[in-house]
Amino acid sequence: MASPSSSRKSVSGSESGSTGRQSTGETIPDALSVEEHGRQWNAYREGKYLLPNDGDEQDRLDMQHNMWRLRLGGRLYLAPVGHPSQVLDIGTGTGIWALQFAAEHPTSNVIGTDISMIQPRHNLPPNCLFIREDSEEEWIFDIKFDFIHWRLMVSCFHDHKEMLQKVYDNLVPGGWAEFQEWSCEFLGADGRAEENLQASVLGRFIETLIAGGAATGRDFRAPRKYKRWMTELGF
Repeated sequence: MASPSSSRKSVSGSESGSTGRQSTGETIPDALSVEEHGRQWNAYREGKYLLPNDGDEQDRLDMQHNMWRLRLGGRLYLAPVGHPSQVLDIGTGTGIWALQFAAEHPTSNVIGTDISMIQPRHNLPPNCLFIREDSEEEWIFDIKFDFIHWRLMVSCFHDHKEMLQKVYDNLVPGGWAEFQEWSCEFLGADGRAEENLQASVLGRFIETLIAGGAATGRDFRAPRKYKRWMTELGF
């Protein structure tokens, strides 16, 4: 049965202009943080995010963003979104993607959400807002979005299909969703997944990483199922 929003679209991907947030190496502190093993960690929904949120991690996230943007030929996204009115960036991290999108689209209202508030607090563009939110909980928005984006959230979600459902439910008819993800796979020269992970050191590392994710209730290979799930959900 077709839903009223059956014309929603998506782009699934496996980054010109000013950079918005600049990486400085200075920690943007989150009041809800704890110190452990010489690092700063998120204390809101403690233990849910697997990595630190201190200055070193913020620099890594910004570097990761810049690497991804290079991979996309200087673009922030691939979807032909035009000039969307309402934009949501899930798991915004340092906020660098949201800030750059807001700068490139001054008529768009951009919201970045994260469980850790490590985004800039001052001199923000007037069309960019950051909110503390656990996106796996009930969403708090009273609007729907023209464009919803997330990137590299594979280690953050316990139920990826449920998250895809939330995205679908919160898009306007004809809206776009873009998921820039990786799947924890060990591929051979022919591009096929290696079956015998024990045959190499790298394969054993991948196997250990997958097992570690499973121990925390996360499937690090979930993105390879996105296409099927999105089709089932009506994207």
